[in-house]
Amino acid sequence: MSPWEEAIVATEVGLAAVILAGLLLRGHWRSCWSFALYLTSFVVLETVTLLWPGRFFRLDFWLAKEAIEGLLKLAVAFQIAARLFDRLPTARLTFAWAFLTGLLAIAIAVAPTIGADVETMASTALPRLLYGTMLIFAALLSVCLWYHVPLYPIHKAVLVGFVPYLVAFTLVLQILQTFGWDVRRMANYLNTVAFISLLAFWARAAWRRFIPSDVSPIVLSVLQPWVRARRA
Repeated sequence: MSPWEEAIVATEVGLAAVILAGLLLRGHWRSCWSFALYLTSFVVLETVTLLWPGRFFRLDFWLAKEAIEGLLKLAVAFQIAARLFDRLPTARLTFAWAFLTGLLAIAIAVAPTIGADVETMASTALPRLLYGTMLIFAALLSVCLWYHVPLYPIHKAVLVGFVPYLVAFTLVLQILQTFGWDVRRMANYLNTVAFISLLAFWARAAWRRFIPSDVSPIVLSVLQPWVRARRA
């Protein structure tokens, strides 16, 4: 790992830690604990890579890390949907079909690569997983917009941030698949810019104080009961 790569990883870990601190101190983690778990896994896995690069700065570990984080991203989408649509049965059913369809599409797309070498998994299976995950987040955001569901600030930040980043990350992996690992430096640069921008956006959202919504407090107390105590 070069000094430049170490600096990038340290910056990303630092920003993720800042987000976690904001979620904990502002109490936002209660609205989506799976998001806090995703950030925690990122901090832990990237930290061990930074501290012991000889052992963990390898393609197989990176692939395993991305697979773990990919599953946690799906958990984030599921929990946000469960929160938002708990008392909206029509919206809940609409997203449930989209979520199950997305999971089935991911399984069908990834299944042929099971057992392949690490390079194939990284260049083929991972982009398919991320593309399917991006579509699930996009479907969740679309359902919220279609049914005019008021979004809790952290939920909105997660959805608005994840969709464009996952598109960018998938594009980076497609570049690697098309041109090979010779363009790894350029691909890493594109992904770094996108991911650090995402983390900075989340850090700002995590540390913001609660902003009253334009939606009626009565409506919010029904749709977002998990924040009722914090408003009291």
